[in-house]
Amino acid sequence: MMAGIFCSALIACSGGNNNSGYVSVTNRSDSTVSMFAINNNGILSPLGLASVTTGTNPSAVALNNTNIYSYITNYSANTVSMYSVSSTGLLTPLNTSTVATGNNPSRIVVNPIGNYAYVTNYGDNTVSMYSITGNGLLSPLSPTTVSTGSNPSSIVINAAGTYAYITNYSSNTVSQYAVSAAGILSPLAVATVAAGTNPSAVALNSTGTFAYVTNYGDNTVSQYAIGTSGVMTPLSAATVATGTSPVRITINPANTLAYVANYTANTISMYAIGSNGILTPLSTPTVATGSGPSAITINSAGTYAYIANYSSNNVSMYSIGSSGVLTPLSTATVNTGNGPSGISTIY
Repeated sequence: MMAGIFCSALIACSGGNNNSGYVSVTNRSDSTVSMFAINNNGILSPLGLASVTTGTNPSAVALNNTNIYSYITNYSANTVSMYSVSSTGLLTPLNTSTVATGNNPSRIVVNPIGNYAYVTNYGDNTVSMYSITGNGLLSPLSPTTVSTGSNPSSIVINAAGTYAYITNYSSNTVSQYAVSAAGILSPLAVATVAAGTNPSAVALNSTGTFAYVTNYGDNTVSQYAIGTSGVMTPLSAATVATGTSPVRITINPANTLAYVANYTANTISMYAIGSNGILTPLSTPTVATGSGPSAITINSAGTYAYIANYSSNNVSMYSIGSSGVLTPLSTATVNTGNGPSGISTIY
């Protein structure tokens, strides 16, 4: 497992025109972003300008809340590339095209109202914090960073924009923060919670009451309740089994289903989410993917799912049935650049 693969390329979706949205795929191994339209049947079609160049080893992408700006972390360049997004889904570099980060920026998240952005720096155990200006540029806050555990690999912010959670891959913990009105992250009174071995990603339900962490090193998902103070507490069933090397988890918009990408097993594990937050495998517990599935994203209607396959250099495409089971579309895959390795959907 190469360092940072679990926090590498991402897919970001946004709506527009007569399509069901647009998809941008960061290709870690050739430093490009592939761009697609989502057709009404769920199948991805490359745009006329099929790709755009980024910095070295692009590792994540996030859109702002209005889908008009896109931000891409460049893992080996220690920068974030900044783009405007056209109504046809094309990315164009902003006049100031990059901003500096810490070492090995792995993931980026924009807060729900779109005025702050945060980057996990896998190589120096920090999170860089930025305000987002009116023209879309990232401007470092003061202080510019906050400390994390060892090798921060993933970050999420709750829907209220009040708490942030970061998985620390080598510390086997999740760091917990309050988010101030000025955008600054401050550790909670309980600064960390234990996870499994090598936590690689964290996902929250939309109400911010449950959290799930994929543990790459022990093939489990840790399950937590989130209290009113923002602190995560393990559920009565603290973990659920996955396939080999779970690297990313995604929850459907209705908060009823969860999907885990199993990087070494070449599968997606599929679960129902109970009212108590516990994950239960579906009657069909897994579906096959391409080689090296590193993440999964779901469209806003909850009807289609897309998986980036790092070693196959493609995206697998599925419909989501009423039971939650993924079924390959009539065109099962679409090609990307080299090394697509993660997925993030912004509606």
